[in-house]
Amino acid sequence: MWVTLANSPLGQSAFYGFGAYVADWTTLHLVPNGWLGLLVGTVASGLLANLLGWPVLRLRGHYLALSFLALAIKATVLFTELSGLTGGVQGMSWIRPLGFVGQPLSLRATVLLV
Repeated sequence: MWVTLANSPLGQSAFYGFGAYVADWTTLHLVPNGWLGLLVGTVASGLLANLLGWPVLRLRGHYLALSFLALAIKATVLFTELSGLTGGVQGMSWIRPLGFVGQPLSLRATVLLV
């Protein structure tokens, strides 16, 4: 759906992953509220996208596509190598479930709400 003639979203996974890690870190270390952590992760991901997007979007043609591909590859390597923060290739097993009025939500309800 997103892929058109010249628009290929190769780098969006880096911003998605960065926002997810920031949201989890915020929930674990700063505030116990998962919803506030989700908001902080979203804002942090948007800030990173703006910070990296301005110089990258000046590129044209193949250079633009290659820069987004390089960003996705660099993010994968970075998230894998920082195993103390991200869990490495095993991922994060310490994430708390989102809750509403003190009760944890089921997986289906979390997917529908987020």
